[in-house]
Amino acid sequence: VIAHESQVHSVPDIVSLEDAAYAEPISCCLHGADLANIKPGDRVLITGGGTIGLLMLQICRHMGASFTAVSEPMGQKRTLALSLGADSVFDSSIIDADKLRKCNFNKVIECSGSIDAVRTAIDSCQATGTVMLFGLTKPDDEISVRPFDLFKRELTIKASYINPGTMTRALDLLALGKIKTAPLTGGTIALDELPRTLANSSETLKNGKIFVDFEIG
Repeated sequence: VIAHESQVHSVPDIVSLEDAAYAEPISCCLHGADLANIKPGDRVLITGGGTIGLLMLQICRHMGASFTAVSEPMGQKRTLALSLGADSVFDSSIIDADKLRKCNFNKVIECSGSIDAVRTAIDSCQATGTVMLFGLTKPDDEISVRPFDLFKRELTIKASYINPGTMTRALDLLALGKIKTAPLTGGTIALDELPRTLANSSETLKNGKIFVDFEIG
C-alpha cells in the first residue's frame, strides 16, 4: 500500500502491531468522547459491549468519568466489561429505559448501531444530559422522537463521524498502556480463511476483533 506522507503516523516501538491495529477505532472513540464532553464526575452509560463499546468504556474512564456502566445482551461481554473497569453492567434484553434513567446517567453513548439501543439511549439519559449516537446504524434506519420530551428534559443529542486529529492521541494511549486491547481480540486467521470468516462474521465477531495474518510474496 502506498500512502501519502501526510496520512502516515509513526507507531512507537513500544506498541505492538496487534495494538497498533486498534489505533484507528480508538481514535474514532476519542473523537466521540470529545464531542460528548466526557469530564471528571460524569456518570456514563454505554449501550453495546462490543469492541467499540469496550474501547469507549476505557476511554471514558481515562477521561475521568466517576461511574461507568455498559448495557449489553451477551453475558460474556458484560463480564468482560466488568474486568475492564465498568462499575456496573445491565442485560439490555431485559432492562428498560425507566430503570436506567433512575441511575442518573448524564452522558449516554450508543455504540451498538441497534435502533432499539438508540431509543434506549435517548430514553435513559437524565434531564440536561447528552446522548452521543456513535454506533453505525443502517443508512435507512429511522426512529421516532417526541420533541416535547426532548424540550422538557433539555437533552443534547450529538453524533460522531470518523476521527479528525485524534490518531496521535490514540497511539499515545496505547504506548502508555492506558487501553487494554488483548481481551478484545478473538484470534488470528490465515488469509485463505477470510472468505469463510466474512460469510459468518456475525457469529465469528462475537469473540472479538479478528486479525488476518498473511505474507507478502
